[in-house]
Amino acid sequence: MKATDQQWLHHHSCHDYDLLTARWKHLAQKTGLEIVVLANQSGYEIFALRGVGKVQGGGLYLSAGVHGDEPATVWALLQWAEANQERLAGESIIILPCVNPWGLVNNLRWDEQGRDLNRMFQNESLPFFLSWRKLLGKQQFLLTLNLHEDYDAQGIYVYELAPPDVNVSDQVFTRIESIIPRESREEVEGRPVRAGMVHRSKDLRRVVEEELEGGYPEAIYLYLNHTRLALTFETPSEFAFHERVQAQVGFIEGVMTI
Repeated sequence: MKATDQQWLHHHSCHDYDLLTARWKHLAQKTGLEIVVLANQSGYEIFALRGVGKVQGGGLYLSAGVHGDEPATVWALLQWAEANQERLAGESIIILPCVNPWGLVNNLRWDEQGRDLNRMFQNESLPFFLSWRKLLGKQQFLLTLNLHEDYDAQGIYVYELAPPDVNVSDQVFTRIESIIPRESREEVEGRPVRAGMVHRSKDLRRVVEEELEGGYPEAIYLYLNHTRLALTFETPSEFAFHERVQAQVGFIEGVMTI
């Protein structure tokens, strides 16, 4: 473990949801973001932060922690937000700091019922998903960004759900690949990877029905209903935690700059 990683972890608890919540609520007070409670599950409050800014033509959507064993995502999102308070105060934005707090606390991918929440965004029975759809309403976003980690990954990569002529991730990767290199595998889940990018926009409903057994991931649901640019960024879980957080922060910052 590198010295920087040791120093960072010495004062940090990766799976402390109470600490994460306290810092987000403090940030909301400073920026004027509204806290919206979406559900209470297994004793944990799942909430979103919403800001109504002056930007016309859409807004931003950012989420993390849908899988509880991907902790770098939730702390990176918080670190980015704390460093960009002025922007948050004027932005039209929805942030989900941690979709699966039970999973985060227990360091498990699933929720308390053993369900993969990232295959359930079409669900019409669980309170969280009903509240989530109500929160989004009919809003269209300029960009949605879902942060993830992958235990099998050998580098950073991104799923881009976007029209064929849109590619923003390559520009961002040139800024952060010094932290963690790009994915070296030639394919991920049967899809070709080119320079760390998996790009697609067609036949997504067929993919859900035939490959995912009818379960909608967050990004696909958002792309089909709320945006024309949905990015899912992945860091390799076996790399140092501090590096993964910094790569996640760098990706968010890079996308926002572009």
